[in-house]
Amino acid sequence: MSIIDQEAINNLNKLGKDSTFTSNVIDTFIKNTPVFLNNIDKGLAAKNPEMLRTAVHKYKSSSHHLGARKLESLCFEVEKLAKAGQCVTPEVLGKIEMIKVETAHAIEALNRLKAGL
Repeated sequence: MSIIDQEAINNLNKLGKDSTFTSNVIDTFIKNTPVFLNNIDKGLAAKNPEMLRTAVHKYKSSSHHLGARKLESLCFEVEKLAKAGQCVTPEVLGKIEMIKVETAHAIEALNRLKAGL
């Protein structure tokens, strides 16, 4: 599985009629990523499963639109765990670390992709 699903990028290109729209969506995602990750960390710090669930749900949605499927999947897994009341458990913490690693991979891939638009 590639880091970014090309079909999602193609859909963005069609939606925007050109690569400028896609480039702007990528820029917005990259700009907002620290906010998403900070909100996830706030949910953990507060030991608040609902706050965590909301934060990963929003990041999941943004990841989905850009075709970052692994990142989307990890967010979905944490969302399910948080919905079940889990927050600061080894499983949740491990998956959040994986989200942060996958975020770096996704941003790198998006920057490469954007350079080729």
